[in-house]
Amino acid sequence: MELETINKLYLELSQVATAKTARELELEDLLTSARCIAQRKGADTAWNRFDARLSDAGIGTVTAKVFKVIPQFPDEA
Repeated sequence: MELETINKLYLELSQVATAKTARELELEDLLTSARCIAQRKGADTAWNRFDARLSDAGIGTVTAKVFKVIPQFPDEA
């Protein structure tokens, strides 16, 4: 193979290897939505619709991580 051909194939392979999957894009969108909801403290949120999108993406309701206000950091409330 010529060097030019090898370079073109390498470029195509690197683009495929770094491309995001549909699932990654969906999860990124859901995280962006969750951050926006958090910033407005949940106001005006269609919780049932948001929950349905999370469920459709295969995200469960059980987690080992809990984000509660810790008494020594009351300003987070």
